[in-house]
Amino acid sequence: MFSIVVCDDDPLIVKSIMADIHDILEPEHVNYECLPYYSLNELFSDMKNRENNAFCYDLMILDIEFISEHSDGIDLGKYIRETIHDELSFIIYISSKDQYAMELFQIRPFDFLTKPVNKNRLKNDLKKILFLANIQSEALTINSKKQNITLPLSSILYFQASNHTIQVVCSNNNMYEYPGRLKDLKEKLSKKNFFCPHNSYLVNYSSVVIWTRNQLILTNNDTIPVSRSHHQEVMDIQFRNEVRL
Repeated sequence: MFSIVVCDDDPLIVKSIMADIHDILEPEHVNYECLPYYSLNELFSDMKNRENNAFCYDLMILDIEFISEHSDGIDLGKYIRETIHDELSFIIYISSKDQYAMELFQIRPFDFLTKPVNKNRLKNDLKKILFLANIQSEALTINSKKQNITLPLSSILYFQASNHTIQVVCSNNNMYEYPGRLKDLKEKLSKKNFFCPHNSYLVNYSSVVIWTRNQLILTNNDTIPVSRSHHQEVMDIQFRNEVRL
């Protein structure tokens, strides 16, 4: 079930967004639950009770300013990304102001919507998120140190190959090594939004925060080189995702 949280201290805004979500997802027959929160402190408390889970919720739609509380939506975003290291939950921020761009950068929200929330914009976001969430549900099994380990594709940031050995770097800071060829892995994962910016790397598209001509910066701040021979492949995957989404 796809879990959604809508958190705003204005009950009318929460009600309106939840109604829009219902109108958007019901015709698509999406199995989902949508939970309303009117207090950031209450949401904080519930999330701390869920810390043992791999992630908190699939999608969190958060207001930024909560007048009667000491914390705000940015504090919650930092808690999600930096304290419990959850890179899987999608975050959409909503606000009546638009000056938060730099503060939100490190939290890596999926989108920022101004109030009142535009229904078509929300529909486009949900369509993109559901597509990416479908990829996240898939997994890869590797044999590392004589153990079979199953890794959700969404938890994998990138693969690095060296001397017939592949190193897997994951979002929870875990790393694994196993014998293999990057070429074989690319054939298996190229349709799963993985791409090669360099002969030695296979990268998860969703893990890239900053794209430049010469390098990529990922959510864990690792830097991946983009070779001249792979520059077109990098441009192609960006284009495909823009068209698809």
